[in-house]
Amino acid sequence: MSFPELTLRGVLLNSENTGENFSRLSIFSKKGLQVCLLRKTRGKNATSHPGFLDEVEITLNPSKSAGIPFIKEYIIVQKRIDLGVRRETFESAGILARFYLLNGEHLLEPELFHEILSKALVSFSSGGNPSIILFKALFLFASKEGVAVKESWLHSQERATHLLITSILKTPVKDAGIFSHQVSKILDSLLKWFQRETEFIC
Repeated sequence: MSFPELTLRGVLLNSENTGENFSRLSIFSKKGLQVCLLRKTRGKNATSHPGFLDEVEITLNPSKSAGIPFIKEYIIVQKRIDLGVRRETFESAGILARFYLLNGEHLLEPELFHEILSKALVSFSSGGNPSIILFKALFLFASKEGVAVKESWLHSQERATHLLITSILKTPVKDAGIFSHQVSKILDSLLKWFQRETEFIC
């Protein structure tokens, strides 16, 4: 039995070699996390391969089995090389990508999480504070996934910290620079809570 051709548009979270002829790509789209194989091209007619966190549109070849599908064709919709200019931005974007890679496979409403990822990448590219963007994205991810991040983690904070976190969450990224020196400790607390109290892999 063969499956119909599928076209997806999403963010490239990871690319790794699987031998001389293929790369294994992990792409997060509105349909969720998709792993697929891309044939490497060489020589004068070689085309540019998608890069880390690029926005891509791919068409998958119909498969006769439930194995990893092959990419029939692809378009690089948006390059995101600007995310590599600042070290802190690149590192924070990398943490977010890895989080999606490790925790994004069985999401019930992947379109919600795709929106969180897309907005975070826009904020990274716009020069927002990387730690604030990462914190807000992870908090929203947990909340949309049904984790008791508000009821448990947030409410366990001291009053002053609780008010600070609430202010960060309510303030648009472009105006949140005033919290730059305070967010690292909060982000660290959230990640440790994820590891201790949830099934998220960090």
